[in-house]
Amino acid sequence: MIISDMKRMKIVYAVAILLAAAACQKTTYDCDLYINTRTQASSGAEIERLDDVVAFAYYGDTLDYSLKDYEQAVSGHVTTSKDEQTRPADIRGEYSREEGRIIFHRLSQPVTFVVVCDTRNRIYGYYQQTIGKGLDNVFVTFTSAPWRFEGVPDVTVKEGQWYYRKGTQPVPES
Repeated sequence: MIISDMKRMKIVYAVAILLAAAACQKTTYDCDLYINTRTQASSGAEIERLDDVVAFAYYGDTLDYSLKDYEQAVSGHVTTSKDEQTRPADIRGEYSREEGRIIFHRLSQPVTFVVVCDTRNRIYGYYQQTIGKGLDNVFVTFTSAPWRFEGVPDVTVKEGQWYYRKGTQPVPES
């Protein structure tokens, strides 16, 4: 079977385009995570922007780590499930007051344990973020709702992918 020069050129051109497209695809896990931070003072109240926050990320899933309390969460440490050792965060989120959100630049693992702390209301939330190859940006929202803990401070509240807990007030030293 003889292929004309014109058909051969078209085939070569099509293969070159496919190879170029494959070479341009992102094949890493590097991804930016944007967390909009919000608060709701009471049930039915307007949801407002929350600026008093800190956030940390740990490579691994929620089964790899645990948080003992608010103080541990806000200090940027977790306890490992395997050996009960305390370890620092892999990444600290940057808060952008201009955008009203926390930004984690270049998460580089497929699974990340994310912790956000509302320092005004002593509430922390955590969830597991999964990232696929080629994903550029992920956007989520953290909503602190202190009213959910009134009368029952030692409870975990699940909302969407987030688990929320309220830190108890420290006992004053005498």
